[in-house]
Amino acid sequence: MHQAGSFNGNRLLQLRRSLAWSLEDLSSRSGVSISHISQLEKGTRKSPSVDLVYKLCQALSISIYDLLDLPIDSQELVSESLEEWGKTQPPEVVQFLLNEKSEPYLTFAKKLQENRHSSHEVLQLVTNFMQDIRKENLQDSKGQP
Repeated sequence: MHQAGSFNGNRLLQLRRSLAWSLEDLSSRSGVSISHISQLEKGTRKSPSVDLVYKLCQALSISIYDLLDLPIDSQELVSESLEEWGKTQPPEVVQFLLNEKSEPYLTFAKKLQENRHSSHEVLQLVTNFMQDIRKENLQDSKGQP
């Protein structure tokens, strides 16, 4: 029997900062109070409810497993599950998802999904993404002989 993982507040802090979100941003997106998030990140609250972790994960667009410290055998189980999932997908999909150059496209898709209700935000995201891709293509072409 697998033991449930324990909540990792430091990982929550790292994920929130990687998105450049303030406590207020995460609170408004998740519906979890600022003080509760802060206590989780500092480790003064260690066992949040599954519903609360789910709300945070939904807001961050991550799996609930991303905020848990899993025992080694659970990590192996997750790896095996991912491997099995990969077998059910077309090879080009798996190759795209595992290619580090795909990261900007996946991030862009995630941002589009998060902002799908605001046509202004979507337009701004598309404009910024296209500018970034053009810059990257220019840099790549200058770096090639």
